This record gives sequence, structure tokens and C-alpha cells, in this order.
Amino acid sequence: MSDDFLARLWREFSGRLGGFFRKQVRDPQLADDLVQETFLRIRKGLGGLRAQDRVGPWLFRTARNTLVDHYRRERRAVELRAGAPGPSEPPGTLNRVVGSWLLEFVDALPETYREAVRLAEVEGRPREEIAARLGITVANAKARVQRGRKLLQKKVLDCCALDFDRRGNVLGYRKRACDGCES
Repeated sequence: MSDDFLARLWREFSGRLGGFFRKQVRDPQLADDLVQETFLRIRKGLGGLRAQDRVGPWLFRTARNTLVDHYRRERRAVELRAGAPGPSEPPGTLNRVVGSWLLEFVDALPETYREAVRLAEVEGRPREEIAARLGITVANAKARVQRGRKLLQKKVLDCCALDFDRRGNVLGYRKRACDGCES
């Protein structure tokens, strides 16, 4: 594969990759840096590409890996600045930290959704039991839990910017404009 092929990839995908990164990091300059880093990785790995018709998925998988690596580097830098032990931190620690905030956010939900979400997410109750306890239908219980989850997610994300890996583990967080999380 030649430099012409790489130039064609740049013309075809650099704009889409820029859009992908801008949605993720909300910083245009950082997004441009991540596009550049992705293309550096692509240039190094171009010899391993077997099917040119699968180049799009391969390119975006490389971009996602670049983003995850960026968040890992950023998290380590924050931990080191804060004096926390970076590499020795056990996996899932940030999941527990963020999880500890959820009860406060659940308490802040509207009354209609609060108990349904608490029963489903905190206590792990099945929808049938939630429906019986709240005196509503199973379909209504499912709807309340689903709507309550969306409200809960919005409350958390309005308060804190969370960075996740591909398995859903929290890689880092940044406080925005509330007192619901530690930062």
C-alpha cells in the first residue's frame, strides 16, 4: 500500500474522523490532534490491512482506540498531578467512586420515577415486583424505569463529564456545574 492510498484515505475520511472526535472531546484542536494521531497509527499498520473494502471499519476502530488511549493518558496525568498512584490503581475504582454518587442523583429524580429506579437499579428488583409494590402495570413499571434511567443519566452527565472505555468502565471524570460529584 502506497502513500497515494494513504492520501486517498485522508481525503475520504479525515473530515468524518474530525467530526467523530469533536463530538467526543468537544475541543476542535484536540480533535485535530487525534485525527493526526489516528493517521499516524494507520500509516504504521497499513501493511496489516488485508481487505481494502474493510478500510472504513478498520479506520474507525483505530480512531476509537486512539480516543481510549487519549483518555488513559489524560487520566494518568490527572492522577499523577493529584499525587494518586496511577498504574497501581485497581480496575473498577472509578466505577465505585461514580457509583457512590448515584444515590444522591436518584434521590433528586421526580417522585414518579424515583422509587421505580431505586427498586430496579439499587435493589435489583424485577419489573413484576416493582409493578406490584407501586400498584401499577408491568408495562408502566418498565416505562418508569426506562424514563427514570434517562433522567438519571442526564443529571449525571450534566454534572460531570465521564470518560468510558469500550467495556463501559469509567476512565475518568471532570466536574462541570454541580455539587453532586467529587472532583
